[in-house]
Amino acid sequence: MARKTERSSRAEIGAKQRAYLRDTLKELKITATKLARMLDLSPSTFTRFIALSDSSEKTLHPATMDKVEALRQVNSDSPIPTQAQGAWADARAEAERVIFTANYDEALEQALQSLIGNRQGLEPWRLHTRALELEGFMPGDIVLVDLHGTPRPGDAVFATVREQTKAEPVMRQYQPAGPVDLLVPRTNDPKPPKTLVVDRNQVVIRGVLLPHRLRERVAA
Repeated sequence: MARKTERSSRAEIGAKQRAYLRDTLKELKITATKLARMLDLSPSTFTRFIALSDSSEKTLHPATMDKVEALRQVNSDSPIPTQAQGAWADARAEAERVIFTANYDEALEQALQSLIGNRQGLEPWRLHTRALELEGFMPGDIVLVDLHGTPRPGDAVFATVREQTKAEPVMRQYQPAGPVDLLVPRTNDPKPPKTLVVDRNQVVIRGVLLPHRLRERVAA
């Protein structure tokens, strides 16, 4: 089977974002314009995007989708993931590096900077995975990764898995198992992510998660 091109991958992500947005509007019984206003975004942010065809390569910024997901989590009456939610969850990386922009929560940025202080090698990452939910790390949490930390058995760790030409971020629990080291999911998800073998080539531990967990403020 031929590999997906970057263009077709972007179109697929955009289509899943639109499906998730439509599903969110239906679940919360609001319009796209109201959703944008609840998140302090331009009223046309979602109306224009939803109107695009599924062949469009345009996608919404991950931070925007994070805000939609957080708002839905606060306001939804249904704990059962829909098909659109599952499809969008499968399409994205397990985590993304937090880069502060003018659109970020100022209080959150100050809290993170206070935690980081003058310490070197600490990076904030936002989780999109349930892989560590039994350890208290949930999708939407912003965590600090200590890139200089040495993992101990049972630690939650940040690792990368090389796939083709890029390295995908993953979050797992570190468990030495005899001659090999394993990265194990800790979740109640009926379709859990894979257990990985650390080979220091394709799968590499990059850092240890600190216990702090923060979230952006969202409208209720």
